[in-house]
Amino acid sequence: RQDAHLRTSDLACNSLGDEIVHLAKQRIVDSIGCAFGAVDSDPVNAIGSYLDTLAPGPSTVFFSRRMVGPDLAAFINATMVRYLDYNDGYFALEPAHSSDNIPAILAVAQAEGLGGRDVIVSMAIAYEMQMRFRPSTPESLWCRFYLRGIRLGAAVPSHAR
Repeated sequence: RQDAHLRTSDLACNSLGDEIVHLAKQRIVDSIGCAFGAVDSDPVNAIGSYLDTLAPGPSTVFFSRRMVGPDLAAFINATMVRYLDYNDGYFALEPAHSSDNIPAILAVAQAEGLGGRDVIVSMAIAYEMQMRFRPSTPESLWCRFYLRGIRLGAAVPSHAR
């Protein structure tokens, strides 16, 4: 585990290659487009009403001036990205949507003052972990969400420190 962290913490955006950087940027634009389509959906409005009751934080809710904690920004922004179910897909034993990582990565990056290169590296790490873990894990909803926490924990903090 520690060895994996050392390898990911040394990863730099320029070591990913132009194609990977371009694909990461495409996934961000695609996710923002998906989110825009859901901005006025019932689930997003319900979460937004809840967020109105909380103190502001360092991360932005997409398409608004609302600032909340990174966990809550990730939650509402991921809801927007996934609501229409038009975001990217990976089809192995069971499908996965790797762009589910993007709202959390963006929220933490903003809260930590990180830049676009850090976002792209974090996306590459999270995507790679998801693609490697997914085919080898049991087909249970619990397992999918548990692995999401592992890959995001490995991807974002390695660049935030």
